[in-house]
Amino acid sequence: MDKKTDYALRAATYLAMQYQTGGTSNTAEISKASGAPKKFLAQILLALKNNAILSSTPGRDGGYRLTRRPELISVAEVISAVSREKNDVSSVNIDNCSNGTYARASQIAGAKAESAVRKVMSEMSLARLAERAKAGETNPHVSQTNDSD
Repeated sequence: MDKKTDYALRAATYLAMQYQTGGTSNTAEISKASGAPKKFLAQILLALKNNAILSSTPGRDGGYRLTRRPELISVAEVISAVSREKNDVSSVNIDNCSNGTYARASQIAGAKAESAVRKVMSEMSLARLAERAKAGETNPHVSQTNDSD
């Protein structure tokens, strides 16, 4: 996972934890909670806003908040909002894979693994990440084996 995705998930998890208050969180608060540098975080928050995951309130007392309940926002949405590569596993054409049985098998296995990861990310909500973070998990966005949302 690249830094941008990691920081986006950290920021979104923090905002999920703040959701019930009904208020907003400013960039400095989110930066402190997520560990993301403010300038880099500003780009991430803009991407999340442009993808309707966050809304913002301008002004001195303004900030960011989730547009929907955390239960309704998947980890996959957050990742997709900040990802440079928006490739869909379904776009892999096995017939166009490199020549050779082993190369094709490797590409098929890679596509199946990516599909499984996307399924887990689509099923896990920000609410679940927030629960894991509150429970003190070091990396709440890293799924444990047999952990379901």
